[in-house]
Amino acid sequence: EIKGTVRTFTPGAGGDYSKGTIRTIVGQPYVATVKDGIGTAATFYYPAGMCLAPDGKTLYMVDGTTNGTVRKIFYK
Repeated sequence: EIKGTVRTFTPGAGGDYSKGTIRTIVGQPYVATVKDGIGTAATFYYPAGMCLAPDGKTLYMVDGTTNGTVRKIFYK
């Protein structure tokens, strides 16, 4: 578990996840601040409660700590 990041996990050839790739979309691991930004310049404490919008490109995420910040993440 890497707190403070939202990541994608893409399977390798033939759907083999053991040969897949992991990519950080937003956030920085183990950074204990909250800051708006693009990609890894954005920071948050603990991503939780995520929902992908019907457009398939917008992700809403709630910071799972007591601050309850809702983040809007645009994903390509």
